[in-house]
Amino acid sequence: MPAPDFRRIAEQHQDEIVALARALVRIDTTNTGVMPTGNETAAAEYLKTTLAAAGITAEIKARVPERGNLFATLGGTGGRTGLVLASHTDVVPAGDEAQWTHPPFAGVVEGGRLHGRGAADMKGTVAAQAMALILLRRFKAPLARAVGFVCVADEEAGGAYGMGWVALTHPDRLRAQYCVNEGGGTFVPVDGSDWCLLGVGEKGRYEVHATFHGRGAHAARPWQGDNALFRAAAALERVGAYEPERDVSGPIFPHLRRVVGPMTPANVDDVIERLTPAYPRLADHCRQVSRMLITPTLISGGVKSNSVPDVCRLTCDVRALPHQGPAVVEERVRALLPDAEVRIDCTAVANASPADPEWIAALSDVLGRVLGRPAAVVPTISGGFTDSRFVRELGVPAYGFAPGSPESDPARHNIHGPNESVAVVDLVVQTAAYLALAYRLAAGPTA
Repeated sequence: MPAPDFRRIAEQHQDEIVALARALVRIDTTNTGVMPTGNETAAAEYLKTTLAAAGITAEIKARVPERGNLFATLGGTGGRTGLVLASHTDVVPAGDEAQWTHPPFAGVVEGGRLHGRGAADMKGTVAAQAMALILLRRFKAPLARAVGFVCVADEEAGGAYGMGWVALTHPDRLRAQYCVNEGGGTFVPVDGSDWCLLGVGEKGRYEVHATFHGRGAHAARPWQGDNALFRAAAALERVGAYEPERDVSGPIFPHLRRVVGPMTPANVDDVIERLTPAYPRLADHCRQVSRMLITPTLISGGVKSNSVPDVCRLTCDVRALPHQGPAVVEERVRALLPDAEVRIDCTAVANASPADPEWIAALSDVLGRVLGRPAAVVPTISGGFTDSRFVRELGVPAYGFAPGSPESDPARHNIHGPNESVAVVDLVVQTAAYLALAYRLAAGPTA
């Protein structure tokens, strides 16, 4: 029995997909990271009602009432769930709304794009996953194994009220043959073909809190004090000049070598420069996954404009490669900040799932069916962290796979910036891809 034309099915339901995504964007689920915040239960309730109208039962569980996490399951005749579709409903603050062309929570559709905070990160994907479940139900897909939908709160602030809590208290909701989430699926054109970057793992994130101590004095006699700002400024100079060791052990580099020739730690920057004119997205990604990054993000000091500051505090964001654990991070940081009192907090542990050839072949087949042309699925790691790290800790293979159209430009997403948006065609392609993947994994050997 041939598989259905999933792209055509998704295109026929484009208006419904967009309407759901718009409705979700219009629900303000801003997560500042400081309680009370989030309001994700409102989005979860909307999804629950939408799924119920399609005959799908969902439930909401929460660590605190306003921070709801939604679970739904479709099909299955016992045994292991075939696929879990994972996503999150919280969004980062909109910032200065004067910088937005459209109000950030209006959900305006214009120019073939849905505009608003969370449109790309990641309420558009939430809508695509929910619609995949709805369409599987509507067309009575024969699902021998269940398809799960887990849509959580609090991804943008670390997951303590979302996936971290779900993995701890409801792990069975995540146990499956595979889980797919954000953190991959971007297309990059390479040598005349489409590469779809599959997120098999992610860098770790650390927050460095450095305190520089000086001695206070009157600003009219600064020589009587020791200005802590100058100590911090010297440290900033060192951080700015930091040259991290280059690393080409990541899973994308063997694929790149077949295109650009030898890549080593010594020549990777030269290769990136050569790639930039023709393949800027690929070059940018290679820069991100070939080194540890240490970025100053916050600074504060002083108590009054006529007083020499005796304390200055600096915060840095560190993104470490999967094999660079806490000890490596601490060594690098303390070498750059030798005269500071330093505290290092790990906010996201780096981990990865296997780049299994059969799984990659299955995803390539899915994309070929949806796009109508071949696409190469290329494993890599994500430069940012996702909720997939919690799923992997349960022993479940979790991957970043949220593909849009190869013709779309991800730079237009403006994720976490003003004028965030997503192309309508991306929502259609993503829905079709999730439909096709769920059907392949859950419908049994006849699919």
